Amino acid sequence: MADTLAALRSLMSSHALPLDALVVPSEDYHQSEYVSSRDKRREFVSGFTGSAGLALITINEALLWTDGRYFLQAAQQLSDQWKLMRIREDPAVDVWMADNLPNDAAIGTDPWCVSIDTVQRWERAFAKKQQKLVQTSTNLVDEVSGYLKENGIELREYGAVSADVSLLASNQLGPCAFKETQSEVSGGTDIGSREYTTESVKTGAEDGKSIDLIWADPGSCCYALYSKLNSDRVLLKQSPLALAKALKNPIELDGLRKAHISDGAAVVQYLVWLDKQNQKQKQKGGMPILDRETLDRITADAKGFVENYYRTFEANRAELVNLYRQESVLKFEFRETSRARRLSSPNSPPFSSASSISARWAALPRPSPAARSSWPSASCG
Repeated sequence: MADTLAALRSLMSSHALPLDALVVPSEDYHQSEYVSSRDKRREFVSGFTGSAGLALITINEALLWTDGRYFLQAAQQLSDQWKLMRIREDPAVDVWMADNLPNDAAIGTDPWCVSIDTVQRWERAFAKKQQKLVQTSTNLVDEVSGYLKENGIELREYGAVSADVSLLASNQLGPCAFKETQSEVSGGTDIGSREYTTESVKTGAEDGKSIDLIWADPGSCCYALYSKLNSDRVLLKQSPLALAKALKNPIELDGLRKAHISDGAAVVQYLVWLDKQNQKQKQKGGMPILDRETLDRITADAKGFVENYYRTFEANRAELVNLYRQESVLKFEFRETSRARRLSSPNSPPFSSASSISARWAALPRPSPAARSSWPSASCG
């Protein structure tokens, strides 16, 4: 890891415009969270294998931002050369760079791996100290890793292999966007309220001439592509496909309900097993059991099971045990509430007796028979 950081810092210093910092995101050229092996650049430089995170390398420091799902895992996987930055607890990456990097600092990143929204947010933060974001012509991590060369992968300019990008960068697109009324023009109506057609694009200019616009989703379109276009001719708005993808048809909705019923039954079955095992351990004076393998086995027996979408992190187990054994502090929306008793007391989870769980379950309100009759039927394996 030390050699990797040293090699990156050498490339940063020898860059055409020497870089004070290098941002290494998790995403690939399509802003995906789950990426192929060749795109695991943040993992390569930091050793952290979680799906979400961002690495920042400066001349003297190396920092990694990630969210609450990965705090424990990152703390175990990062070497002492790295500092863990906890999202929502520590300053955001753009705030940290603006506050800690020098005036006129040059911050490099691969523009294909960051979205329009991200770059614009960073540039607003950089403005107060005249810092600048530098688009590197090549990915510096790829130069260090050698993955592409070792696997015979040749990277070419995107425009050289994509007719779509070449067309987007040209002025030869056919008209394809919206028209607006005179009242909307004079009132300065937001572009989202205009009526879309496939005939023309009205600029609102007095001459009534139309122009062609290119629709780019600022949250998912990479900045490299956006930077090649005339910003005056780009419509920055969430993709219309997002809403269509969010709307589920009856078959999908039925599948979601059945999946929740089946998975919920498996989890309840596991919790009953876990409670019984912990009662036995408590009587023996042993450690609480946090057994993921049993949950996996029970879940796999459910009808229609394919695979686990999201596994509990192995790194969390020891910490979870400590939560049950020691006095703890709960944090909720930045407010701390000290617990008055130990979580490992006989009347607190996961050591509550099976009878007390059953009593609380029986006391819960139940839906009416009429409501239950409308539920989809499902076999729970």
